[in-house]
Amino acid sequence: MAVPEGMEPDESCPACVYDEQFARVVETVTDGILILNDQGVVTYANNNAIHIFAVPRQALVGRSPDDLAWQFYSLEDERLTGSEIPFMQVLREARAISAVEIVLVRPDESRLTLLMNAAPLFDPKRQLEGVVVVLTDITQRKRDEEVRARLAAIVSSSEDAIIGKTVDGIITSWNAGAMHLYGYTAEEVIGHPIDIIIPPEELPAYHALFRRVAHGERVARMETERLRKDGVRIHVSLSLSPIIDARNRIIGISAIGHDITARIQAERALRESEERLRTIFNSVYDAIFLHARDGAIIDVNDRMLAMYGVTREEARRMTIVHDFSSPSNPLDELPSIWSRVIAGQPQFFEWLARRPHTGEEFYVEVYLRAIQLHGQDVIMANVRDISERKRAEDERERLLAELDTTIASITDGVVIANAAGEVIRVNPAAQALLEYTPGAEPTTFAELLGDMTVEMPQSSPFPQEMVPLQRALHGEAMQGSIAVMVTRSGMRRWVSLGAAPIRTTAGEVLGVVGTFTDITEVHDTQEQMEEMLRLISHDLRVPLSVIQGHAQLLKEDLAASAAREEYQAGVFAILRSAQRLNNMIQDLVDVARYEGRRLPLTREAVVLPEYLTRLLRRTGTVLETERIQLDIPDDLPPVWADYDRLERIVINLLSNALKYSDPGTPVTVRAYPHDGEVVMAVTDRGQGIPPDEIPLLFQRYYRARGESRAEGIGLGLYITRLLVEAHGGRIWVESELGKGSTFFFTLPRATAGQEAS
Repeated sequence: MAVPEGMEPDESCPACVYDEQFARVVETVTDGILILNDQGVVTYANNNAIHIFAVPRQALVGRSPDDLAWQFYSLEDERLTGSEIPFMQVLREARAISAVEIVLVRPDESRLTLLMNAAPLFDPKRQLEGVVVVLTDITQRKRDEEVRARLAAIVSSSEDAIIGKTVDGIITSWNAGAMHLYGYTAEEVIGHPIDIIIPPEELPAYHALFRRVAHGERVARMETERLRKDGVRIHVSLSLSPIIDARNRIIGISAIGHDITARIQAERALRESEERLRTIFNSVYDAIFLHARDGAIIDVNDRMLAMYGVTREEARRMTIVHDFSSPSNPLDELPSIWSRVIAGQPQFFEWLARRPHTGEEFYVEVYLRAIQLHGQDVIMANVRDISERKRAEDERERLLAELDTTIASITDGVVIANAAGEVIRVNPAAQALLEYTPGAEPTTFAELLGDMTVEMPQSSPFPQEMVPLQRALHGEAMQGSIAVMVTRSGMRRWVSLGAAPIRTTAGEVLGVVGTFTDITEVHDTQEQMEEMLRLISHDLRVPLSVIQGHAQLLKEDLAASAAREEYQAGVFAILRSAQRLNNMIQDLVDVARYEGRRLPLTREAVVLPEYLTRLLRRTGTVLETERIQLDIPDDLPPVWADYDRLERIVINLLSNALKYSDPGTPVTVRAYPHDGEVVMAVTDRGQGIPPDEIPLLFQRYYRARGESRAEGIGLGLYITRLLVEAHGGRIWVESELGKGSTFFFTLPRATAGQEAS
């Protein structure tokens, strides 16, 4: 169906653009319909409106309010100026009016009484663009008050459902239109309540409305739902009016129902279709341009407006070349690109876009293709902002350059390989350590070590499956694996090996990075230091042993001869000081060994409840074991630990707890499993540790402030930390001033195989 004459689009009012579906719907409406733009100029009139005004279409469409003013009068017969016409009030106040009665004097001097309903039209930004006016000719209704004899014939022949009811809602008349609309005959419904055609959920609202009409109110063109005899719901436009007798008494209510089901369904389908299309159009991530074949911009989506910082009206006035493109683009290539698109060849390319108002330029990807839209050939451009991607690519190049420089400058040897074990990078330090010349780097792990000999520190061959690079390929990270390498030139080097997998965010291993640190000089220095410590320890302990031996003999002689107490106390001080000096020497030797990673562990599965009970029984003469309380569950899993090293950890923590808490207060030892480990905790009831001292407790030579009673040189907790970490555990402290402290440490649980062994 072609668009009727007078319904052509009006470019000044985008909200007033009509299509064929709109034409079909509007032309089925029995009312006169006018559409005016924001200046009050008529841009459309349906056939019923032409009939109402009784003028040619061209005499109505395109006319302004002042041109039409001579035709409108108030009910008081006062001629209305252009601004006094009710629909102009809608334009001024942007709100609808309804049921306004007005008189129209037509060119033949005939007069019509019209019921005017008008509503504003808005564009997508809620800007007023016009008004739609619905004119209902109620002249006949007015005459019906004087010519009641004709009413019966009109009612009976009307296609609309006309129903008469008492003020109590009992049906008194039922015309043929009602029978056709609702499916009931007059005999079936007269004398029954009107409720039979009203949906149950509508009854309360209808009864309230019915009462208002029974008191004289009129309801015009109310759209609602009603029930047919067969249960089908239909949409009706309902008008309710009181029936007034000659003595001005309300004796009933008249209801006129017009079937608008087809119109509602058409409007709903059209609205849903347009909303779906517009929603899709505006919800896509890309900016979208719709072009005519000549390149003119027809429409754009919301994403385009946000991306380029323009309004839809501005976008339609602008051009791609002059407004939305950087001058640095190869603009001379656009004609050939456009021709290929029109010929059915989609085009995809990168472009430097430009924001018209700011001049800011940014990179985009453009996908051009020809499509059919509403029967017209249209060129659609999908435009995606790739500025972030470009910046990320530039940043990636910069980071790669920095990484390349960093790897090259690292003094440790670095080797990078892919997931297949193919070597893709060897830095200069690794080339020097492995004695490779630049350009002759290995391509596989097998070539990496070549004919070099790799041994464990005990001179046994280094197992292939223990090589950190190999283990990293299986997802395992390793650090500090010590090996001895005999290079191609015969040099014997001590190295610390490490490797870690390179993973994606999903955890997939992409490759590995391995490190080779030459620790030959460190190893030699540590051996020299250990030798020196052994000599010093021996040279100090020989005279110290002599002092301790003679002091012990002197102590026994003085005790046997009942010598004065001050002599005995002096001898005891000599013995205690000698023992303290011996402990200091042992601490210094142990620290040197631990720091040099010369700390062999002889591990076994240790059952803590039995172990701690025996330990307290053995140390009863040197520790106040009566103050120590054990809180260890019998079913605690065994730990995988060195029996003797664990004893030193526990004794150090218990000694500290007893030393720094008040005499007689208990010290509690707890243990419990947690995340594959066993946590042990030693709690005292002392004065607590200031928060600023806690980070320093496990450092070398640190002694807490105010340790007037403390002995030693501050290595106890430091050695304890080294022993715990050698077991693969952690140690920390929690303390509250005035209440005491708890020292925690973890140990690995023994596996089933370890327990069995």
